[in-house]
Amino acid sequence: MARQTRSLLSVSRAPSNTATITTQPANQTVTAGQTATFAATTGSPTPTVQWQVSTNNGASFSILPGATSATLSFTTDLSQNGYQYQAVFTNSAGMATTTAATLTVNAAPPPSGTGSANLSSTVQQLTGNVRMMTQGATDLPIPGTPLAQTAARDGVVHVFCTQFAETLIQLLNAQQISARTRTMSFDGNSQESHVTAEY
Repeated sequence: MARQTRSLLSVSRAPSNTATITTQPANQTVTAGQTATFAATTGSPTPTVQWQVSTNNGASFSILPGATSATLSFTTDLSQNGYQYQAVFTNSAGMATTTAATLTVNAAPPPSGTGSANLSSTVQQLTGNVRMMTQGATDLPIPGTPLAQTAARDGVVHVFCTQFAETLIQLLNAQQISARTRTMSFDGNSQESHVTAEY
């Protein structure tokens, strides 16, 4: 006698009230010191929101304390260049995450006027900014900063005078200040990189 078998197919459907992103945050480009604003919206029912930031090109995200509204606004700093921001919406049916928006922070323009004193002040300001792009007293660059981008391009983890010089030149050129580097060697074992700004 032939034996009969039956196959059962189970189909499940996602809850209809799962948070759905209706507006994604957009990339922002600002000058250091200006305000950056990211916004995202969802449909009904209204979920809670939590913004997150990535300082390593999107490899991982961490929570921004207190950033729990649909709009995220803050005063920018040059060190935040390249950071990425996303919002996570959650309701009883689940959660939805926006695409990540990238923040580009350009150095502040030179002070008004064309005198050498004003340009010298800008050079000093940018030099100080580059020096602050490491993690504390270490030689590890802060992720997302121009110094970190230079280190990645050079294929190094720890930054040296060469990376500092290259980053400073990049920032100076962005302000239409011509600059070049000169590397000096001592005893064949140590080197120093010097940046010359021309104005």
